[in-house]
Amino acid sequence: MNNYNKNNKGFTLVEMMIAIGIIAILASIAYPSYVGNVKKSRRVEAQSALQQIATLQEQYFSETGSYTKNLTELGLKRAKWNLTENGYYRIRVLRPGTACPISSCFRLVAQPRNEQASDLWWFRLDSNGRKFKREGDSGPWKAGTWDI
Repeated sequence: MNNYNKNNKGFTLVEMMIAIGIIAILASIAYPSYVGNVKKSRRVEAQSALQQIATLQEQYFSETGSYTKNLTELGLKRAKWNLTENGYYRIRVLRPGTACPISSCFRLVAQPRNEQASDLWWFRLDSNGRKFKREGDSGPWKAGTWDI
């Protein structure tokens, strides 16, 4: 009898390599799902910021009789682009046009940036409460909900 085999209480190199391989496979499957869920949760920050600024626009309208394209008049830091709380999106008022003059309506847009920049979804909220989203910076706006 060989006493060496009876007292051997460790893992072999092959067993360790198999265990590491299994962990690597599981991680490669789980990580993309995790990243997708993180991006999705950050979208809520943009949507919330759009609704907060829309509320500020409505308060401003009730005081002055007009909306504003200058976000500092609403108490925000910058006149044009403002970052959301964690900086994953930047918010601005779209340029007024004949279809939506700033005196009677506004359009807010949220653009992904920083760690969220690889997420293609942009969001828009109009003064009439309509929600829009689009894929990328030049795609068509799709009316409806913000669910993605």
